[in-house]
Amino acid sequence: MLFNGQRVRLRKMSMDDTALYHSWRNDPEVMQFTLPVLDVFTYSDTEKFVHRS
Repeated sequence: MLFNGQRVRLRKMSMDDTALYHSWRNDPEVMQFTLPVLDVFTYSDTEKFVHRS
């Protein structure tokens, strides 16, 4: 666990998070404030990213 508070709990991303992260990564509403250019990523691209993290 990286951070554990009363209201927030942060942990390192795991391979179990791939599907959820992939949906966020390809949602323009979620990503509009995090990336200057909105790209569409394949599920394979997301798996590679999560595995590296």
